[in-house]
Amino acid sequence: FLEGWLLAQPGPQGLPFFVNYSSQQYGAGSQNFCMVQDRRGFLYVGNHNGVLEFDGSEWRLFQIPNRSEIHSLALDAQGRLYVGGQRDFGYLLPDSVGK
Repeated sequence: FLEGWLLAQPGPQGLPFFVNYSSQQYGAGSQNFCMVQDRRGFLYVGNHNGVLEFDGSEWRLFQIPNRSEIHSLALDAQGRLYVGGQRDFGYLLPDSVGK
């Protein structure tokens, strides 16, 4: 027999930490369709204007050749980022200096 209430996480402790970013902050369209996170912790977002990359402090936008919306993203076992847009499919790789 238990008396009273048991609370696993009383008050605001244990609540997830969220940060909301506006489209003005990340510099692209307001519609986002998909997300993946790579081994480095970088976040990639399929956006109305292309692929957004977020390293925890800066946003970068990569547009595919036909400048279509990005509706699908996937990472393979080697960390290659596959990108699916309207009538286009390919992958992104870092350049010679890792960008």
